[in-house]
Amino acid sequence: MNPEHLKLLVRGHAIWNTWREEHPEIIPDLSGIDLCGAYPDTLHWHGIKLSRVDLHDAHLYSDISLERADLRHANLQGASFFDVNFHQANFQQARLKQTSLIYVTLIEADLSNTDLRETLFEEYVSLSRAQFKKANLCGVDLRVTVLNGTNLSEALLDNANLSGCEMCQVILNNASLQKANLSQTDLRDADLSNTLLCQADLSDANLSEANLSGANLRGANLIQANLSGAFLIEADLRDVDLSHANLTDACLVGANLRGANLLGALLYGADLDGAILDNQ
Repeated sequence: MNPEHLKLLVRGHAIWNTWREEHPEIIPDLSGIDLCGAYPDTLHWHGIKLSRVDLHDAHLYSDISLERADLRHANLQGASFFDVNFHQANFQQARLKQTSLIYVTLIEADLSNTDLRETLFEEYVSLSRAQFKKANLCGVDLRVTVLNGTNLSEALLDNANLSGCEMCQVILNNASLQKANLSQTDLRDADLSNTLLCQADLSDANLSEANLSGANLRGANLIQANLSGAFLIEADLRDVDLSHANLTDACLVGANLRGANLLGALLYGADLDGAILDNQ
């Protein structure tokens, strides 16, 4: 921890960013500092104001609190965060590429419109009820995260790895998860309406009571997936592998099932009214 760095930081982003430009060789060390309580006279009602601040490659370690911090448009590229509390922090349009997050809390944080490609979620990270609307998470490995109740509406998650994640009641409507790995993921009560899931791996996923109406699942792997009570109204299920899947009481009204593999699938109580099948 370097207290001189903190003194510069709380003077505002203009002074801080100028200092960083003049001393590119210095890596800021703000480890172990409670930024929300260190200088109360600088704080706003929503937490310390760090919007537009340049914290690229900075180190923030060991029980740091940035709860409700304003980090809009901040440059956090390449920064390392270990055991940091970002509860309800605002990251809208912040630069987060190649950022390292270890044991970080982002519960109810707002990361809308952020570019998170190449972000490293290295150990347990809580993203419950966070906002990721229109965020770019393509190719990101999220296996160590908790995403229950998270809003990922219109987010880009193509090729992302979400295998085994807790994603109950997650909002993914109009999102893109093409070729994403969602095997064994808990997606109970999730909103996946109008979502692109082409060639996604949803094998052994729990999608009970999930809303997949209008979703495009063409070529997806749903082997042994639990879709009991799920809504698949007018979903595109062409060439989907549903072998041994549980579709008990699922609503498949108007769904396109041409080329789908239903070998061993449980369809007891499923509503197939208007569904398009191979034998039609």
